[in-house]
Amino acid sequence: IKGLLTDISTLSKGISLTINAGQALDSKKIKANAKSLYEKKAAEMRKAEIEKNAASSVGTMADAQKRITKAIGKINSALVSMERDRELQIKTGTAENRLQQILSLLGRIKSASVISFNMQGGIPSEGLTPSVPVPYAPQAFVMPEKARQKLMERLYAGQQLHRQKLVHAEELFTADQRRKAALAETAAAEKRRADEARAKNGSARMPPVLRRNTPAGRTGTP
Repeated sequence: IKGLLTDISTLSKGISLTINAGQALDSKKIKANAKSLYEKKAAEMRKAEIEKNAASSVGTMADAQKRITKAIGKINSALVSMERDRELQIKTGTAENRLQQILSLLGRIKSASVISFNMQGGIPSEGLTPSVPVPYAPQAFVMPEKARQKLMERLYAGQQLHRQKLVHAEELFTADQRRKAALAETAAAEKRRADEARAKNGSARMPPVLRRNTPAGRTGTP
């Protein structure tokens, strides 16, 4: 109310009120005008408050969306990093297995290339020394339980989808065959009716055979 009175005082500066002595003052009209001015100012204040709250809500939602987007980006980055690490581990394991194979072959070549001589400088009767192969036991890749479970679920889902597609294709084929059979039966029935109609029309158009006696006892037709 103090704010409204201050606004009224500010707006009424420099305004002179001239009252016609011939007219009576209407206190109800003055009160109505004051009430209208008060309600207008209150409506403007409510509108400003609503706009302020709406702007604040939009800003809060935008901030929350930014935080969610940032979190999703971090999760995707972590997933990509995990996938790269997994690929790197698999490639490293494959390279390690190949390196072990190469080392085993090099060991066998080295063992086969060594010739032992006796004290007299001759070759022993048994010939070359027996080569001892380097044992090679590559470690099999063990799939984690969760990954194996997900793989089995995907395989099962794919199998079920394939079965559904086969059943749907069979139903479509059966429906198509029924439709073709019905069309063929309808066409055959229409053809029979057309043939019967043509036969009836042909017999109706033929003129009757007229017989008359001829002088030689012959009969003929005109």
